[in-house]
Amino acid sequence: MFNFRAITLALALAVGLTVLAAAPVATAKGGPGVRVRGTCTQGSTAKLKLSGEDGRIEIEFEVGCRRWNYDRLGWGDSKRASIGQRIFESAERGGLTAALKESRALFQKERGNPDWNFGLFEYMKCAGRLDQRDRPREGAAVLAQAIELKADSTAAADMAVVRCQRAELLLRAGDRVAARDELTRAESADSSSTYVRALKHSLGI
Repeated sequence: MFNFRAITLALALAVGLTVLAAAPVATAKGGPGVRVRGTCTQGSTAKLKLSGEDGRIEIEFEVGCRRWNYDRLGWGDSKRASIGQRIFESAERGGLTAALKESRALFQKERGNPDWNFGLFEYMKCAGRLDQRDRPREGAAVLAQAIELKADSTAAADMAVVRCQRAELLLRAGDRVAARDELTRAESADSSSTYVRALKHSLGI
C-alpha cells in the first residue's frame, strides 16, 4: 500500500509519544507548555506542543511534508511496460481523451500479461506528473479510470489513497463539490486514513 503520508505521520507520532513520556507535567492552570520540533527525511518537519489544563494534557501535532516530485520517480520495473507511462506519453502526443481510450483497451486486453504493469501507483504517478504541469483535472481523469477499472481488485485502504489524491487534484482544479464527493467515498473506504483527515481539514469539513 502506498500511503506515504500515513507512514510519515506514524513515525512522527512515535517521536511525539517519546517526548511526552520524558516531558515534565504541565501546571494545572496551563502555561506555555512544552514545544518540540523535528526534521525528518526529504524535508519533512514535525511540531508537537503539550500543555496542561485542569489536570488534562492537550496535544497539538502538526506535520509538514514536501510534495513528491513525480518527474523524478521512475515508472516501475523497466522490464515491464507501465500503464502510467503509456497514458502520460500518449496524452502528450494526442491528448488525454485518446490516451484514456487507448489505456482502457490495453487494460482489457493485457491485464493478465506479466509484461504490463497496471499497478495503482503507475496511474498515480501519471496523475502527479500531469498535475505538476498545471493539468490537475486531467490527472483526476486518469485516477477516475484507475478507480473504475481496479476497484473490485484493490484493498479498500489502497483505494482510499487513490480517491484522496483525486480529491486533491479536483480541489486544485477548482471543483470543491466533486472533491468533497470523492473525499466522502475515500472515507467510506477507510475511515481511519490520516490522508482523509488532512483533506477534511483542508476542506473545512
